[in-house]
Amino acid sequence: MGKSLHEYLPRQLLPAPDAITAFCYLVANWSQSDLVLALTVNDQGNRAQIIATTSTTPFPNLEIIAPWPDLVEGAVIDITPFLKLPSVFFCLLNKVERIVYIPCGEPEQWRQGLLLVNPVEGGLRQLAEQKGYIAALYRQLLANHRQRQNSFIFEVQFQDIFDTVPLGLVLIKGDGSTAMVNSYASQWLQLPAGSHPVQLVAEHMKQARERCDNRDELTKIFFFEA
Repeated sequence: MGKSLHEYLPRQLLPAPDAITAFCYLVANWSQSDLVLALTVNDQGNRAQIIATTSTTPFPNLEIIAPWPDLVEGAVIDITPFLKLPSVFFCLLNKVERIVYIPCGEPEQWRQGLLLVNPVEGGLRQLAEQKGYIAALYRQLLANHRQRQNSFIFEVQFQDIFDTVPLGLVLIKGDGSTAMVNSYASQWLQLPAGSHPVQLVAEHMKQARERCDNRDELTKIFFFEA
């Protein structure tokens, strides 16, 4: 099976999860953790993908392998004995003494959550008391992030079709201020492909009609003037 467009797009070109990153910093400050990671777990429940972290060093695009459904029982779970972190964690941190997972998904709690490295006990108790609020907020932030990604991917797909279809296309923005010209239309409009003010495109459309052999017929059809 071929890869989806999402898999081909470089990660840095997708919308950044800024709100989720800020949320991770909030949780890190609250729990006094050395590192907080926002995760989503695959359908099989054995691999977690990192969405955002509090690491100031660019984090690699890696997966954390673990039997997540078996590990998650309760509100805040100490998974130190069950989870072996990739070696990159030990390059970023001086030590890893405790790893805690806060499941935030519904209805199956292991679907997504927050991984806390070296949290302080007092802050962790406060997080446990507010677990329902934290989980709900993370779900909403993650849903918003996915919506932004899907919208971005749709725009990329549309732009790819718009640029490559073997027809001259001019699309006018809903408020009538600008128009998009694809590469085929740019040839006969003598305008660079891309976005231009509507009045400029209209003027070039008028000039293109004047260059046509049936310009008189076209003038009757396109009676407007730029």
